[in-house]
Amino acid sequence: MTLATVVEKLIGEQKFVRIRDCKVSDTVKGILGERRYVDMVESLRSRLVDREYSTPRRNNVARLSFEAMRSVGRESYYGFIVDAIAQNIVSLPYILNDRYRGKQSWRATIGTRINAVIGNTLTGRPYGHGKIL
Repeated sequence: MTLATVVEKLIGEQKFVRIRDCKVSDTVKGILGERRYVDMVESLRSRLVDREYSTPRRNNVARLSFEAMRSVGRESYYGFIVDAIAQNIVSLPYILNDRYRGKQSWRATIGTRINAVIGNTLTGRPYGHGKIL
């Protein structure tokens, strides 16, 4: 039994599916409106890929940047949260390294792990996603 199945049983299948499938781009579209969102994406593509960079190398970098930003828009909140939790759980054994190899007090060790939550949360998604672009 996975954590996902437990959560699904607790809140119900329909609500779980709705939460799991909610994407970042849906939130932005809800705030800006569908037309403004599409215009913003196309304007960004035009600026990054079509106009700004004339050399092939720079154009390739711009295209990759644009594709990375588009992939963020397709991400679901659920996937981000699951990967962030997984990354933070996996990093918990480092507490022993901080305590015994780093010779820190327990208080300092726990403080270090609390600070690491921010970095682990931000880096959790690229590891879990498998393919960024």
